[in-house]
Amino acid sequence: MFEDVTKPASRGFMRALSARTMIGLVLVALSVVGVLAVLHFGHQSIRVYRATAPLTAGEAVDASMLEAVEVQLGQVSGSYLREGELPSEGAVATRTIGAGELVPREALGAPDTDRATVIVSVEGSLPAAAVAGATVELWASPKATTGKKDVSPRVLVEDATVIRVTQDESMIAGLGKQEVELRVPRGTVAAVLEAQGQDARLSLVPLYTGVN
Repeated sequence: MFEDVTKPASRGFMRALSARTMIGLVLVALSVVGVLAVLHFGHQSIRVYRATAPLTAGEAVDASMLEAVEVQLGQVSGSYLREGELPSEGAVATRTIGAGELVPREALGAPDTDRATVIVSVEGSLPAAAVAGATVELWASPKATTGKKDVSPRVLVEDATVIRVTQDESMIAGLGKQEVELRVPRGTVAAVLEAQGQDARLSLVPLYTGVN
């Protein structure tokens, strides 16, 4: 009688096959779980802030200028400011943010205590480049008075940022005044207020212009 030597080999083969099958099933299950996780988190909604009106570089930003909206941003969700994350002391826009644009974290900075906001009246038309976000010089031309020697124009602020421009509705053909909100170094505020108090003629000179 011959001993059947194929049975142990057959059992070993079946055990190896079962082990490979189990490993394969585990890998398939892990793959399915991974895909489901990606789909879940990729379609998860979060609430982030968007600007309700244009925000200019240098402009102070508080909660009244933002609104929370529910969006699905997937992997880039961490790049935007979430609801409730605006610092209680507010922030400052480091670049222009359009109305309706979601607010990127990198577009906001800490409040700048070295600068202040002033509103000046400028007679006549503004240069085309003197728009919100532009960097300008603020010049003052003192009123000519009898006996005053030096009435030459002088620079009040060398690097002001235009926040917004409000045009007088009565302004026709370059006549009238425009109100311009500027962000200026705090140390220049007194000179600006003094020039306005003396009815000096104020002018804006853009420092940077676009290239055609």
